[in-house]
Amino acid sequence: MSAAITMVITMEGAGREGAQSAYDWWQARLAAEFFAPGASGRAVILYVDDLEARRLGLESDCSGLAESVLGVLDEHGTNIFSRVLRMISRWRIGPRIEPPPCLPVLAVFVLAASRMRTEGTTWSHNYYSRLAQVLKPDVDHERETGTGTFRWRLTRDSDMTEALWTVLVDWLEDQGGSRGLSTIRTAGSRNRIGFALSQAIIRASDHVYLERFFRAIGAGEACRLDAAKVLRDLRIWGAHRRGLSRRLQQALSEPDVAQDQLLGDLIVALAQSWDGTVSGLGTGSRRVLDMRLTLEDDLFTGWSGGWHAGCVGGIDTDVLTYGSATISVTADEGARSYRLGGDIPDFANVLRNGFHARGTVLEVTLPPMRILAMAEDPLNAGRWISTDELATYERYTLLVRAGDRGRVELALDRAGTGTVVPDDAPWEGWLIFGDVEFRNEALLRATLADLEGSGLTGLDYSPPLRPRLVNGLPVRTDLGRRHYLIGGEPDLALPVEDGRNIKVLLDGVEQVVRASGRLIPLRGLDLAAGKHRIQVAGTETDFHLCEPSPLVRAAGISAGIVPPASVMIRPGTDARFVTADGRFHWITRHHHTDHEPYWWRSRSTELRAYGFEADVLDEAVWLVVLHHDRLVKVVLLRALEPRITYLSGDGKEFWSHLVLDTQRDTPHRALWKRYCSAAMTIGVAPVLSRREHHRAL
Repeated sequence: MSAAITMVITMEGAGREGAQSAYDWWQARLAAEFFAPGASGRAVILYVDDLEARRLGLESDCSGLAESVLGVLDEHGTNIFSRVLRMISRWRIGPRIEPPPCLPVLAVFVLAASRMRTEGTTWSHNYYSRLAQVLKPDVDHERETGTGTFRWRLTRDSDMTEALWTVLVDWLEDQGGSRGLSTIRTAGSRNRIGFALSQAIIRASDHVYLERFFRAIGAGEACRLDAAKVLRDLRIWGAHRRGLSRRLQQALSEPDVAQDQLLGDLIVALAQSWDGTVSGLGTGSRRVLDMRLTLEDDLFTGWSGGWHAGCVGGIDTDVLTYGSATISVTADEGARSYRLGGDIPDFANVLRNGFHARGTVLEVTLPPMRILAMAEDPLNAGRWISTDELATYERYTLLVRAGDRGRVELALDRAGTGTVVPDDAPWEGWLIFGDVEFRNEALLRATLADLEGSGLTGLDYSPPLRPRLVNGLPVRTDLGRRHYLIGGEPDLALPVEDGRNIKVLLDGVEQVVRASGRLIPLRGLDLAAGKHRIQVAGTETDFHLCEPSPLVRAAGISAGIVPPASVMIRPGTDARFVTADGRFHWITRHHHTDHEPYWWRSRSTELRAYGFEADVLDEAVWLVVLHHDRLVKVVLLRALEPRITYLSGDGKEFWSHLVLDTQRDTPHRALWKRYCSAAMTIGVAPVLSRREHHRAL
């Protein structure tokens, strides 16, 4: 995870000769994995449990670590941790470049905390029994009673546990964050065991999901977050989320004052050191590469697939191997995503069979798929990027195996998305359901349950935790997010707030809106181009409106210059080509070289469409654009003198709206004046009968 480093304990070296050498080996191993220079600026969680060891395919428990710690404990002395304290004393008089020599003991403390179970409100019940069982698994510590037992000695000297944690926290602070940021916390009267519990609530597998949560709440570096509110949002966001560990789900579903304080502080610490990427942590020292599939819909070439790999903080390049092939990732300065090179994996093959590649510092795993949800990528216009989280008021494209078409159509119908007719994907056996939008939270949850019941798993519901800007027509993605075309302003989607009134400020103007999960359209408010600010529910969001580029250029065209092949016309205007004989030809939809895409009509309700391209007629001299009989634009297409011999009644009426505009300060004003003069001096052609018309032809 880019925001936190989590340790996976391995069992190698546990059988080294001598208790001290085994302990020293673990100390060095933990220091390198947790507190290496690569941890600079990121929150560190000292986490270890048996499951992590099994995930690595090593021993079934952490006995090697426990034995190394047991070998340095003084079971019969005045203090069971006296030898460890002497090691720390010798360390204090040295340069203290490396962490204090108590890491194996602290790791065992965390292991014991990870084995605990909630019992009512006493979530820390019998911690020292768990600790004794970790260190001496063959002894029935529950039956041993009275003074002198191993568990009794651990409890008697528990004040030393706080001292050992404190020396690590002090060392991290002395390093100024260069070896990691501490997430060690305590709470209430359980302060001595709270340290270990704060490191055991969140497992390594939780980190990717927490980073997605951070993105959902808009967290980031130097953000100010209230622990209670963050924990409340996490409980909403994480409810029934399949990916979270059982331990974290347990902590979220069973509130406890002391535990909530620990968990809230820990989540805030992780959020504040988050670097904005969603990458997670791989096995050992490898970080997970957030590599996703993308789709692009081109009007001419159709659908095509590709790849996007978000940058992982601190890693600029790596080469990953899969089979006999390699793929390289390289980050340019300031880039948010890697450039991919080498043997790019085949899109269709990954869909069918999955994909796994490992490099020196990065690793990526994608499972085989039957359904793939694609969300809009606001920084890469026209592209869709794979996601496993669906929200209301967002548009998605679903890539579905053809054999699952019926299940998906039934689920979408129940979700109230309307009829979605799938397109054939360019990969055999796949269909594309485009522009899918869910507007009801309960129906979306039910839809995901239906899909999971049909075996199409891998999608979660992501409840809105803050106001969002959705829809609209985004432009200028080169400038960043939230730039929209005037007329294609976005909608403001509010989270449900239990029926309370929510105060919304738009550029300082207050609006009171009763939250019901509906959208607040920002179109039709006569907003000017430039920056606008929305303030709602304690958050501020800026967006920018951009003027459209001119449809056509008003500059004249000199004689001999080749006229343009086509011009752009705004719908709703009266646009006509005028020929040298003074007659006009309306520019209608049959001139349109291609249809505007559906997404334009669906999201830009004020615009309908921005413009269409019309082929220039071979005989056209002028392009004339009117709006409500008022001249808007005159463009010279080719320099030909007027040859007007007669005009129809409609033609005479048309020119009557043009002659008062002299086109002053334009290069073509003289030629335009000659056309107007000719049009006004020519009489109206008589109305011919059908027979006379044929004779004239």
